[in-house]
Amino acid sequence: MQNYLFTKARGAPEAVKAFLHKQLRDELGPAYAPEHFTPPYDPWEQRLCVVPDGDLFEAVKSGQAEIVTATIDTVDATGIRLTDGRHIAADVIVTATGLRVMLLGRIALSLEGAPLNLAEHFYYRSCMFSNVPNLVALFGYLNASWTLRVDVVARWLCRLLTHMDATGAQVATPWLAEGHALVEEHPFDSFSSGYLQRARGLIPKSATTAPWRIGMNYLADRKATRRAPIADGILRFETKGASSIVAPAALS
Repeated sequence: MQNYLFTKARGAPEAVKAFLHKQLRDELGPAYAPEHFTPPYDPWEQRLCVVPDGDLFEAVKSGQAEIVTATIDTVDATGIRLTDGRHIAADVIVTATGLRVMLLGRIALSLEGAPLNLAEHFYYRSCMFSNVPNLVALFGYLNASWTLRVDVVARWLCRLLTHMDATGAQVATPWLAEGHALVEEHPFDSFSSGYLQRARGLIPKSATTAPWRIGMNYLADRKATRRAPIADGILRFETKGASSIVAPAALS
């Protein structure tokens, strides 16, 4: 259902908006106010929120909760001052904007003594990096549960480790020639969330074709990953050269 809704939102956003507003009207009745549920972007340009069991709607209808949509001017000692002059008293404020993505928790990497910038490399199988040996960092989904892809890729990694054990390989490197013809496609291109756009320069590259592509289709990825051979002509295996393994440096 989630995959269908995402695909439909991208192909027919107006129809999905109408569907969502109908659901809201049905849930809220007279308490429905469209200005609180009409963001300046289409469904699934940013993550779509789900209200389990409709508990928020029940709270709004009963008067226990109130939704205010406005622009913040300042935060003062007793709450939030809005640009339209209203003041919202608050005991606790939970911030949900201004997030900053930190790739690998800001771990500084080096390869054979030289600093390693992963943004200059392509993702391989959503977890490894072009021409970087023995480094794995899984990239999940933006349009679904992050761990859905983690689960799929973890199975592939188990197959990779089993293959390396069987062949005695110590190093695995996704090899990409310098003169490759890959066409880049940033995984954040179709999402407008501020925290994603601010992180564009931090994220490793993604191509338009597998296995160098960060896709957003769980069913397709699950099928492709199960069938993908480990010895695919891209992964290079070595039984020596432990000094080539990527080693984490100190935290920056």
